Order: sequence, then structure tokens, then C-alpha cells
Amino acid sequence: MAQGHKYRIERGVAIIEVVGEQTFDGMIEMSKRLYADPSFRGDMPRIYDTRRQTSFFGLDDMIRFRDELSRINPARKLRRRLGVVAKDVMVEKLIKLYHEVYNLKSDGGSIEIRVFTTLEDAEAWARGKTSAS
Repeated sequence: MAQGHKYRIERGVAIIEVVGEQTFDGMIEMSKRLYADPSFRGDMPRIYDTRRQTSFFGLDDMIRFRDELSRINPARKLRRRLGVVAKDVMVEKLIKLYHEVYNLKSDGGSIEIRVFTTLEDAEAWARGKTSAS
């Protein structure tokens, strides 16, 4: 299995995946590539697929990542949706913590986060085809 931080854009949704260990530098570099992609829009819904991820940020890195994204992405102030595909309840709790950390220092944007167990359900929600969570 190839390790890494990657994304793809499909039918108006950015799908982000980390395979293996999540690193601060890997997430920042992947985010810069995503923001530079000509098909990326700031208000584009995103899906973060965590099913093959083996480690997650601690709270300090979450805050550092949030602050760095604010610096490198001016479109961050737009409203958007983030669907997270999680393999277990612990990941769901981490994602909800991230949402709270994001809201502690809102820079004018808002993010709606929902957690799913399948990529298909997350994609349907991100595209507005269902309200399931």
C-alpha cells in the first residue's frame, strides 16, 4: 500500500485521503496542491476519507494546521461542507473535536461537518442528494 496524502476532484467534490500516517507537512503540501488545482473552488464540498489512515493529528497540530490553512487559503472564509468517512467511533470523536477547534477561531467562514461510514453516503450528502448523517 502506497503511503501518502492525496486528493482528487470528482464531479464538483474534492476527495481527500491519507494512507498511513497523517503528518502536518504532508497535509499542508497536499492542501497547497489542492488550492492550486484549476478545477478547485473555495466553496467546493470536500470529503475526507480516513479509512486507510493509521494516525491522526494531536490537538496542537490541529490548531497549527487550522492556522496555516487560514494563511495559505483566502477562500477559507466561504461556507462549505465536509463529509468525513470514518471506520470507527474514535475517528468520529476526533473529527468532532476538530470541528470545535475550527470554530474556536472562526475567520468568517463556516463549515458543516458530517461523519459517514461509506464513501458513497458522504458523496451523496456532499452533492446535496441526501440529508442523512
